Amino acid sequence: MAWRNKPGIIAIGLGAIWLAVQVGLLFFGPHNSLPTPHLIIRHGNDTERYLTAAQSLLMGNLPIGKAKGFLGYDLFVAFFLWSGLGQMGIVLAQALLTSVAAYCLYRLTRRVCDRRTGLLAALFYIVYAELQYWNFYILPESLFVSMTIISLFLVAEWRGWWRMTITGLIVSFTAIIRPHGIILLLSVGLYAMYSLWRARRYKVLVGVACAFVVASPMAIKLVGGVLADYHPINQLAKGIVVAYYKESRLVMPGVLPAGLEDIKNPLFQISLFIAKKPGYFLQIAGMRLWYLFITARPFYSDFHNYLLLLTLVPSYVLAVWGLLSRSEYPAEKLLLVSLCCFQSLIVALTFVGSNGRYSLVIMPIVFVFAARGALNMLEAGKALVMTGSK
Repeated sequence: MAWRNKPGIIAIGLGAIWLAVQVGLLFFGPHNSLPTPHLIIRHGNDTERYLTAAQSLLMGNLPIGKAKGFLGYDLFVAFFLWSGLGQMGIVLAQALLTSVAAYCLYRLTRRVCDRRTGLLAALFYIVYAELQYWNFYILPESLFVSMTIISLFLVAEWRGWWRMTITGLIVSFTAIIRPHGIILLLSVGLYAMYSLWRARRYKVLVGVACAFVVASPMAIKLVGGVLADYHPINQLAKGIVVAYYKESRLVMPGVLPAGLEDIKNPLFQISLFIAKKPGYFLQIAGMRLWYLFITARPFYSDFHNYLLLLTLVPSYVLAVWGLLSRSEYPAEKLLLVSLCCFQSLIVALTFVGSNGRYSLVIMPIVFVFAARGALNMLEAGKALVMTGSK
C-alpha cells in the first residue's frame, strides 16, 4: 500500500510540519509586541483589556465597556488564570487548538470535496504564517479562527440531538469570542434553512423561518449593538479605510444625511447613509474590501508585501477555480462561502484592521477551495501532457 494511503503516516507528517512551523514562528516570527517575561508569550495593545476583564470575571463581575464584546475570550483567559496555568497556558492552548482546527479543516474539506483536497487545505492552513503567529499573542484572533473552523466542521457533521446540543454550545461560545462572531450564527442559520429546503422538509423549514421572523427584531438589535462598537457612521464620515493609516482615508462629499441623529440603531443609520450617498459608500466599501483581501500594507517591508502577494493572489485565483467545481454538498459550500461574505460585509460597513487580522477567519475557507483549484490545475496539466504525447 502506498504511503499516501496510510492516514497514520500522513497525520504524523502534518503534525511534524505543524510543530516545525510553531517552533519557527516562536523564534523567527514577528516580535513587535510589548515586553513580556517569556519569549513564548506576546502582548498586543489590547492584551491588558482582556487580562483585566478576566480578573473581573474571577471576582464575579461582568466586563464593561468594549471588553464585553469579547466575553468569550475573556472567559477563556479567565479559565487559565483561575487554573494557575496563566498566560503560558493561554498561548499553548491557542497553539494546540490550531492543530485540532487543522484536523477539522481536513475533515470538512474531505466532505465538501475529497480526501486529497482535505490534506492540501490542511497543509495550506498549517504553513500560513500570517495566521499561525497569532497563537503566541494574548489576543482573540487565534482562538476565534480555530473555534470557527471547529464549529463549521461540527455543524456540517451534526447528526442527532446530542451532537446538535454540543455543536450549539460550541457555536454559541465561538460567536461571543469577538463582536463580529455573529457572522457564524448567520451562516449556520442560512445553512440550516438551505439544508431543510434541499431535504424537502418544508414544514420544518416554515417553522424555522417563522422563528427567524419572530426573532428578527432581537437579531437586528444585536447586529446594531455589534456595529455600535465600531462607530460606523463616524468611520464613514472620516473616510477611514484602514485603521490608524491616515493615507488611506477618503474625503466624504457634502455632509452627513439629515435625520441620522434621530436613528438609534447603527444598522438603520448605515441604511440611510447608503441611500443618500450610494456612490461614496461603494467607493469606500470597495477600498476596504481591497485591503481586506490584499493584506499587504505600505508600512510593511517590501519583502513582507511581496511574500503576501505571492501567497494571496495565486490562492484567490485557485480558490475561484475550486469554487466553480461541482460538489455533492452544496449546503456545506454555502456555509463556507456565506461566512466569507458576512465577514466581508462587516468590514465594508466598518473599517479594515491595520495588520490584516480581519482576513484571518476568511483565509482557511480560501484554502479549502484553493486546494481544490490546485488539484484541478494539476489534473488539467496531466491531461494536457497526455494529449500532447499522443
